[in-house]
Amino acid sequence: QLTSITRDMTLPINSDPPKFLGILMGLFNVSGKDKKPIKDSKHWMDIIKQTVKTQLIPELEKVNMVHSMAHDIDYTLQEIPHFLSLMPIAQRSYCPVYDIPENGFVVQTEDGDVKEMSNTERNRHKERGKYFEKKYTKLAETLLNMFNAEDSVENSIDGGDRGDDDE
Repeated sequence: QLTSITRDMTLPINSDPPKFLGILMGLFNVSGKDKKPIKDSKHWMDIIKQTVKTQLIPELEKVNMVHSMAHDIDYTLQEIPHFLSLMPIAQRSYCPVYDIPENGFVVQTEDGDVKEMSNTERNRHKERGKYFEKKYTKLAETLLNMFNAEDSVENSIDGGDRGDDDE
């Protein structure tokens, strides 16, 4: 009914149901050089993944609401751990944790004064920023691949002709 009501509006509601792309795990703590989730976090992440796979997906599939590419990634788009100490640095700089400018690597003292971080601290935070940049880049690539694959399927179904030729 909403589809017919909004048909002539600037942004009408799509009659096709939304598709489940996958889950995004976030704000968990990690440990070790390979930055694996800590035991408690891993436990809950495994429960969530199993519940999605065995309970949510079968229900969504009944109503055709699972993106065809979601199976290829085992329903997990990305696992992004907690930013920890990078968060306040990024917030002070008004930028993402993976794009903190050189002048953003400062600390605030108890008196409210601002001083530059040591080279060791700065380098540690820069490395963590690069780690998060890789995580978000991989997430973006996964999503783009899913969308592009969906477009390819739609184009092959439509015979490649969507009626938007300039001729």
